[in-house]
Amino acid sequence: MENYEDITLDDFEESEEGKKEFTLDTPEKVDWAIEQIIDEQKRFELYEQAINGKIEKLKCELVNEKEASGHRTSWLRFKLGEYLQRDDVPAKDTKTQLSLKMPSGTVKYIKSKPEFIKDDDILLNFIKENDSEFIKTKESVNWKDLKATLSIVDGSVFNSDGVMVDGITVEDSIPKIEVK
Repeated sequence: MENYEDITLDDFEESEEGKKEFTLDTPEKVDWAIEQIIDEQKRFELYEQAINGKIEKLKCELVNEKEASGHRTSWLRFKLGEYLQRDDVPAKDTKTQLSLKMPSGTVKYIKSKPEFIKDDDILLNFIKENDSEFIKTKESVNWKDLKATLSIVDGSVFNSDGVMVDGITVEDSIPKIEVK
């Protein structure tokens, strides 16, 4: 593979022999390799942008269709709810719903329940003053500051005093080559 400028990235994908023969041994070849990577990254970014555009369009179509479907069936749903609430209908009545099994499916009327709308700041102040047993606190490690004091020796983690730290294991990561 002397004339590397005629090589495409597909050549590396298909042939194991070509990969073994090709070496980056000159500044020109290194520069060419960087150009190939940048071109492929640009191609992928355009591809990703096109795919994301299609995904967004399809999501909008799905939301619109869901809304239209809901409108088309809302009247029948309302009438089924009225039917289930009648005294002469043998619907199963639980705390949260009425249900009736029919040959084509089961109809459920989910009973309304109160919804709490909280102002967290006002509520927290009230609870601090009146019902402090409902206050919860969560302890956690300040990882950012702790990490700065740690050292790794032979795969073990030690703090600044030289004491081995429990609860942390070390896993090597694979090096990553970035081209920008």
